[in-house]
Amino acid sequence: QRRVHGRAGGLRVLCPSASAIARVIKRLGREFQQAVRQTLIAPSYFSMSSRRGGFRGGRGGGRGRGGGGGGRSSFERPPREDGAVESKSVEEEEVGITAYASSVPGFSGIVKHRFSDFLVNEVSPTGEVVHLTEIITAPEKAPRAPDVAAEASTSSSSAAVTERTDFEFTDGARAVLLGLMSAEDVEKIACFVDQLAAGGGAQPSAISLTPDDDKDRRGKTHQAIRQHLPFLDSDTLDKDNTRTVRIFAKSRNGNKRRKLDSSGPMDRNEWPANLPKFLRFVLFKANRDTGEAIEHLSSTLHVTRKSLSYAGSKDKRGVTTQYITLFKGTESALRRAATARYWDRNIQIGNFTYVPEALRLGDLKGNRFGIVIRHVQVEDELVAAAVEALKSNGFINYFGLQRFGSYGEVPTHSVGLRILKEDWAETVELILKPRSGEPVDVCNARQMYMDNREVTKALLEAFPRRMVIERCLLNGLLKNGSTDYFNAFCCISRPMRLMYVHAYQSYIWNSMASERMQLGGTPLEGDLVVVGSDLDLDAEPVDESGIPESIQDVDESVLEEPDDGRKKVDVKILSKDDLGQYTIEDVVLPLPGYAVIYPTNQIGARYKELLAVDGLDIDDMRRKHKDYSLFGGYRKLIVKPGDVQWDICRYTDPLQPLINSDADRLIQKPEPTDDPAGKFKALRIHFTLPSASYATMCLRELLKRSSSLSSQRILNEQAKIASASSSSSSVPEPVSEPMQVDEQPREA
Repeated sequence: QRRVHGRAGGLRVLCPSASAIARVIKRLGREFQQAVRQTLIAPSYFSMSSRRGGFRGGRGGGRGRGGGGGGRSSFERPPREDGAVESKSVEEEEVGITAYASSVPGFSGIVKHRFSDFLVNEVSPTGEVVHLTEIITAPEKAPRAPDVAAEASTSSSSAAVTERTDFEFTDGARAVLLGLMSAEDVEKIACFVDQLAAGGGAQPSAISLTPDDDKDRRGKTHQAIRQHLPFLDSDTLDKDNTRTVRIFAKSRNGNKRRKLDSSGPMDRNEWPANLPKFLRFVLFKANRDTGEAIEHLSSTLHVTRKSLSYAGSKDKRGVTTQYITLFKGTESALRRAATARYWDRNIQIGNFTYVPEALRLGDLKGNRFGIVIRHVQVEDELVAAAVEALKSNGFINYFGLQRFGSYGEVPTHSVGLRILKEDWAETVELILKPRSGEPVDVCNARQMYMDNREVTKALLEAFPRRMVIERCLLNGLLKNGSTDYFNAFCCISRPMRLMYVHAYQSYIWNSMASERMQLGGTPLEGDLVVVGSDLDLDAEPVDESGIPESIQDVDESVLEEPDDGRKKVDVKILSKDDLGQYTIEDVVLPLPGYAVIYPTNQIGARYKELLAVDGLDIDDMRRKHKDYSLFGGYRKLIVKPGDVQWDICRYTDPLQPLINSDADRLIQKPEPTDDPAGKFKALRIHFTLPSASYATMCLRELLKRSSSLSSQRILNEQAKIASASSSSSSVPEPVSEPMQVDEQPREA
């Protein structure tokens, strides 16, 4: 939708196509066109508005209707108040990514020009590609006969509460509760008891007290309620980072009131014995990360996040499909939620079935990708050669730039090195130090800490709540003292802390992989290969881009460093006689740790040298704090994408969809066709990767271009210029989202 306001009111124009939008833009002023060029990001519809008075330089010239002086359009990007430059991104060379698997030339192209250009379908352990094959529609509203059984259940449940005669708020209960809460909350409970005693249909089902973050006091409150008011029960609600005690009436048989209505998960005692306890369904999401989707499901179904589980988190900037399991959930509850007014329409669910076990992180074979690379500017023959080289040679199985964070000044592996060296002061310093490109409020808060190094509540409040790690650190410093860096760092959740250490392992592995590829693309004497079945070599599950989308999605049991009793991967050191039996695809490189062996050729020596440069001993990877004792692991050097399919298409409209998702096929949307007269060229490519591999590194091999944020910015600007110069009547090509994905842990 597009709304252009005039003096007499608003003109509302529905634009179903880019050409219709272009016609409207063409009739407006030059300043508005420039604002569109700067901010258009190709959603399916737009909402733009200007202040009364129009745009300066537009029709009308000066004052009055359509004239200047109307102020900045809400569609225009405001300038940075602090004058900060764009943030410095992590470059590939800084994290050891320097080599390619083949010398076949690549080509220039833009990845994720639109989020719908990046499709991901999970591949289950059995090899099944997960698809959404049903659409949930709202049931027709028609009169129906009353459900006698439901009414009987409701009436009996109501009677169990209203017919009780023992509702009494005693003076002893009042005295005890006054020692635990405010007088207002005590009176609220007294009124609740009076309403229950009076009975009738208007009585409330539950009441919530004033939020209280003191866990001990909440526990004493629960105990007092159950002891002095035995006809009541209570639980704790956790919403918006605040915890509140909720009080409700017990049923006659003394059981707790069910926390959910009949549309939610059943009580444990009510679950049928012959029905599996986990409901598995397909989650389809567009431009939402997995954490967002899980939070939405949790809130709409009124269940905890722990009730929902999945095999791996998926990229936000894309259209993804995966399995989810819900503990003791009902299909009818999910169907009702999916058709509710408050449901997020960028999320769809379907294909319900009951299974005996919940999904765990890592319970997938890989991911099937469908990717559009737009603005290709080379001959078709060069594209074909690059794709065939990728199919035959594969790509170096690097850990992608996502692993190392978004800010080049403080890559995550540099923090990991300080942790391994047990330099806790420097660890905290790196996490809290200022960095360019962040929002103004964050920059100011960081500078406040650097100016005096004193942690106060005011400083803590200066950091926005989305800065989860920083706020955890400051809370720890506030609680333990401004120089107790170790205990402050321990206030960060364990998965978050371990992510830094694993990033350092990834940096070492990348560096060694680059050096190994310089020695050739065939097995060498002293290389390592895995003996036996093709094991899951990596220590932690990853998403389709190679990393957890959100740190909160990491399974702590998977990240936990095992003890010496854990079964280790059996690897073999190649001798000269073994070389003919293996290929480069069989070669693995170790992630540093105390439970791995290293190659006996020059690569093994380079491991030791590189760790020594950083002040670490390769033979001493255990630490006083067990969390940071590196067990190690192995990772394949080369990975070949499976089942590669591709074609080249031409198009004119920069916003034209070029690939269909599951949802598009369900509504029978025609498959995008090639326009032989199109002004632009795109590559559509489909392939499958194992769960531990990065799609960005596969595309890097294909394009022979850096995946860094700065490189993508250059391509974006070139594409905008080319699109603008090709046709002045078409909508300028949108700014694409770069391949870089922010790995910095943030609050959902």
